[in-house]
Amino acid sequence: MRTATLLLTCPLLLTACGHESDGIALGDTWIPGEAIDTAVREMKGSFPQWGENSLAWHVLDGGFGPAWLLHAELAAESSAALEEADRWARRLQGGESFADLARERTLDPEAGVIEGPFAPSPFEIRSGRVAAAVGSLEPGQWTGPVKTIRGWELIWLQERGDAPRNRASVTLIRLEFPVGAPEARERARVAWNTLPIGGSPDRIRDLPFRFRHGRVAAAESS
Repeated sequence: MRTATLLLTCPLLLTACGHESDGIALGDTWIPGEAIDTAVREMKGSFPQWGENSLAWHVLDGGFGPAWLLHAELAAESSAALEEADRWARRLQGGESFADLARERTLDPEAGVIEGPFAPSPFEIRSGRVAAAVGSLEPGQWTGPVKTIRGWELIWLQERGDAPRNRASVTLIRLEFPVGAPEARERARVAWNTLPIGGSPDRIRDLPFRFRHGRVAAAESS
């Protein structure tokens, strides 16, 4: 009988390398399991009929996985963008209107305010992490900053349609705080599909075989 054992060693990032044991590594970038699980819990609000593994994959491959690579490559730029996003979030927490802030933000050509309506899926919203966040929101609520392939975002659910929740269109306003130029985002997407994969065995096994095939260090014994 042949068995395969995953070799989870540096630089594939485990506890001994200074990282928690639960998560996925792409090269030297660690995606914490807690961050994946949070997104899955949120997305369950829109798609309760989907299994957790399917939800996790749609979130990750829908941009959340590449986003971690982008933010790791551009750590200083990401930190600065997050500080700016936090300043705007504090204004919302202080009682300012999201709509008013969106109008103010549109004066900045780099703001990237995006509206709907969209179906609540990662494909339609063009972001697995934003689609997940929307699953936990009710009309009039906002959340963020959340990490995306565009940078950091504050998201307001303006309206949700009357159809069943997994098919009801959503109208959003997304305030974007960009990280990286388009070519940096494209590098992150390519890296997501090519870098060596490591991490906790259960997380790796939950990834589609076509995605992880040939990218996970393994030893076979008889």
